[in-house]
Amino acid sequence: MTSMGNPSDPFSSYLPQARDRPRTLVIHGEHWTVYERADPMLDRRASSSLIFESDGAVRRVRNYPANWRELSDEELGALRDER
Repeated sequence: MTSMGNPSDPFSSYLPQARDRPRTLVIHGEHWTVYERADPMLDRRASSSLIFESDGAVRRVRNYPANWRELSDEELGALRDER
């Protein structure tokens, strides 16, 4: 893949950049990768989201603290579960 990503998928170039500095944690026995992602093409609000990704699910959190990397696993897990 080139640095421009897959030409047939305009979003493919965002994922490697977004996952550049992920955090991993275990919530209720399930492994999650957490990373920040800006989706200007997908989100009319043009704001960043915190993405929680596991083998079986993806969750998006729009309202999160700037210091999310400093939160404990329990605090981050609670943030993921907020609705």
